[in-house]
Amino acid sequence: FRSVAVEAGGVRQVQELTSGYGHFALQNDTVLYYAIGGCAEAAKIEVVWPDAARSTSVYERVPGGRLVELRQGDDAVHEVLGGP
Repeated sequence: FRSVAVEAGGVRQVQELTSGYGHFALQNDTVLYYAIGGCAEAAKIEVVWPDAARSTSVYERVPGGRLVELRQGDDAVHEVLGGP
């Protein structure tokens, strides 16, 4: 599993993502949604990756109101076109 924590407006929200379920190891949806209220950005996003070392990435001042992709080993926040 991996966990993703988002901090915005002094509130910390954490969600965990599991690797699979059911028959044929079907994959869970890998999109997580966070409500950050009236905040224009998330102060911090912390991702614990599902590798043996449980490596962690931290992204700061991530703009709100968009769908983004975070990639292990990549410090950039990638906006997904066609997001909400």
